[in-house]
Amino acid sequence: MTLMSFKPQNSESTDAPLPHYECYLGAEDRDAFLSSSRPYATRNEPEPQPSSPVCLTENNLPANTAAYSVSLDTDNDNAFGIFTCDVSKEGRQNSTIFTIFLKSDGYIVPSDERFTKTVNVGDRNVIIHMTVVDDTGIPRNPPGSPHLDIRWRINGSGSVDVIGGGGADYQGVNYTQLSSRGISVNDEGVYEAHGFFLRNARHVLQRLIVRCKYVG
Repeated sequence: MTLMSFKPQNSESTDAPLPHYECYLGAEDRDAFLSSSRPYATRNEPEPQPSSPVCLTENNLPANTAAYSVSLDTDNDNAFGIFTCDVSKEGRQNSTIFTIFLKSDGYIVPSDERFTKTVNVGDRNVIIHMTVVDDTGIPRNPPGSPHLDIRWRINGSGSVDVIGGGGADYQGVNYTQLSSRGISVNDEGVYEAHGFFLRNARHVLQRLIVRCKYVG
């Protein structure tokens, strides 16, 4: 399965084509069942699920393949977040592909300008680094200090205490808990950084992908 995102860095756009994503199935899986989802909450407001996949009938698709389009609700920043294509077929392993949509005016962004970071099991000194580009309105910790009150979550966790929180310098925010040990598969997920009480769709999401090393 292949996933293609349209306007992933401009989820608030109301110009055609609207933010959406498409899922493509190869010949062996064209008859598989495909669904879409929003697997994790990324804001404090209720967030609608994406539309059900709609089959595309374009004539320029390769023979014996299938393509589906998933629409996003652009009202009230609802196209911001993480979404999936999920495929299931009897006799085959289920498959899920993730995609992230961010707003163009984020106050905090990935320092490497990427939606994902890929590492290997056992890697050390892995740092997830975000850059604050607009500190207007972000609380300081302690008040009046140069340190911004930035909070972290993973996979939409309900409590920032799950992976820590606290102050950060204006220029950048590091999530460094992963640096003190080797990476494990349990570290994989969507990391979210936001100002205290500013989980408002102008914050940032980045997915950490953890690969298992091949031993020949």
